[in-house]
Parts: sequence; C-alpha cells; structure tokens
Amino acid sequence: MKQLLILSGKGGTGKTTIASSFISLLKGQQKACFADCDVDVPNLHLIFSEGQTMLSQKTCFGKRAVINQSLCTHCGLCEQHCRFGAMKNGVVNPYLCEGCGVCELVCPIGSGSEKAVHLAETSTGSYSVSATEYGVFSTASLKPGAGATGKTINMVKQNLSTYGENAEIAVIDGSPGIGCPIISSVAGVDLVLLVLEPSLSGLSDLTRILKTVRQLRVPAVACINRSDTAPQFTQDIYRYCAEHELMVLEEIPFDPLVIRAVNHNRPIVDYPNSPAAQRVTSLFSKTLEVLNTL
Repeated sequence: MKQLLILSGKGGTGKTTIASSFISLLKGQQKACFADCDVDVPNLHLIFSEGQTMLSQKTCFGKRAVINQSLCTHCGLCEQHCRFGAMKNGVVNPYLCEGCGVCELVCPIGSGSEKAVHLAETSTGSYSVSATEYGVFSTASLKPGAGATGKTINMVKQNLSTYGENAEIAVIDGSPGIGCPIISSVAGVDLVLLVLEPSLSGLSDLTRILKTVRQLRVPAVACINRSDTAPQFTQDIYRYCAEHELMVLEEIPFDPLVIRAVNHNRPIVDYPNSPAAQRVTSLFSKTLEVLNTL
C-alpha cells in the first residue's frame, strides 16, 4: 500500500480541502483508505462522517497525579514542590499537571500505588476506525491540553494499516507545523505533498517543513494554493523550490466556491465547474504519477 501524506507548514493553507478531494477522486478508481492525523483538531470526519464503526476506544497514553483523600494528611509537600502549580488545597488540576511525578516522589505517606499521591493513567482522548463508501477511515481526537500526540498518531496509522490492509493507496491528512505530530505522521510514508500559500509566513513555513521532511528522508512535492492572491510571493516560492529541487506540481487559484464547499461539508471536486476543482483534479493526477514511480 502506497501512503501519501498531505502537509503544510502552517494551518489554513487548504490541506484538508485537498485531502478530501483526493479521497473523493479515488472512489471507483483505486481501493483506498484514509486517515486524519491532525489529532489535536481533526476535521476530516465532518466530510466523511457516514460509515460503519469498526473500532472505537479511548486512548490512555498519559499519566496524571491522583490524590487518595483517605490517605492524604494535607501536609502540603506536593503543592510546595509542584513547579506547574497543579496542586492546590489537596486538589489536582488535570490541565496543569504534566505527570512529572515529583509529587509522588516527595509524598511521605504510603508507597507505590498506595501512596497518598501517585501517578495513574488517564484518558487523553479517543480513536476510531470506520468503514465508509470511500474506504476505511482512521482518526483520533485528543482532549484539550492532552499530550502524547506522537503516540496517538502512531496508533491512528497502525489502525489504518490493520483495517485497511487490502487498500492500494492511503491518503493521510497531516497536522500543521514541524513538531512531534509531523514527525510521527511522516514516518513510513512514501510521498509528502506540501500545500503552500503565497505569503511571507507561507515562505518561512516552507523552509522549515521542507527541512523537516528531508531530514526524515521522504520524497516531497508541492502545490501552491490561492496562488493568484499574491503573485510576488508565488514567484518567490517558485524561486525557492527551484533552488532546493522541490517540484511544484500545480497552482490552485482563489475560488469562492471552496468556501461554499467547506460550509456544506463537501469536497471541492463535487463542484466540477469550479476553477479550483479543475486544478485540484489535475494535481491529483500528477501526484499519483509521482507516487506510482516510487
């Protein structure tokens, strides 16, 4: 199974718009599966929500402090030593607790799990797999403030491989930025499609995300979304890509129909007269050509 990951250096570039269109275009062409690895704020399920649930479980990748009120003497040592301010008057604030374990270490009452203060596994979110008309869909959603994004994304991809093992191609919607979620998303994929925007921040983000992807030794291609909104920056991006041997497969113009498609939870390719849809369809064909050569 070939894996295509769609990334951007920042949010709002149109990554999910392109990912959803690719998933829609694959229907009837190749046996596909897809995943949303933007586990902090997943949104692909808004478009592909219909389907039979194959798996639904909570994730337990984090630990947080728990106080056993029947044992606690309210000595205040845990509150004194907590550098995150998560302990106050014998109550743990789960949004401030980092699970470092200092409170458990300094607690003088009991031992191990019988201590008045100890670390316990807590649910950081949930993940699910469903069978849709477009293929197997794997996703997850973290609770606000929860960590373990990398482990959660690994689980999303493992579920995709397990339940979508008969698919020929996987389309993965990644998360923005260059941090831990990106590294977990890139691991093991065959090709990365970078969705760029013509702006000063877009050019800066391109330099960072390209360095990250190449450090992980994964081939990458690019497209420029809303390319006609700032022609000068579009040319700057072309110049940078040429200097760094990054192939730009397509330009996608600004199109108000994209906003309508988003508001109606539909891929833009559902509007065949849309200029953006026509370019996205062209981008889809060119991306598959590159992917099939790998």
